[in-house]
Amino acid sequence: MSVVWAGFLIWVAATIAMLLGWRTRWVSVVVWLGAMCFITRNIMVKNSGDEVLRIGLFILMLSPCGEAFSLDRRRRPQRETPLRVPPWGVRLLQWQLAFI
Repeated sequence: MSVVWAGFLIWVAATIAMLLGWRTRWVSVVVWLGAMCFITRNIMVKNSGDEVLRIGLFILMLSPCGEAFSLDRRRRPQRETPLRVPPWGVRLLQWQLAFI
């Protein structure tokens, strides 16, 4: 039982780090992996909301979600030109919600 609690606390810490934008690329993988572990733990209580969460986290894991408003962005040197982030991650999330 303590292994489950340790995994849950790691998942919560990674979720908070992803919310703040700290090491976004690596933390998003940990959040997705933690979500997959807890979603597939008991298949009898799984519903469509779990699938939306799973697909959304997978898209966030692949998208450049730490480029604009995050702690990762503050560590990088400032540019003279405005930052342009490719919008494909947002478009994939919009398509997912449109299909729902």
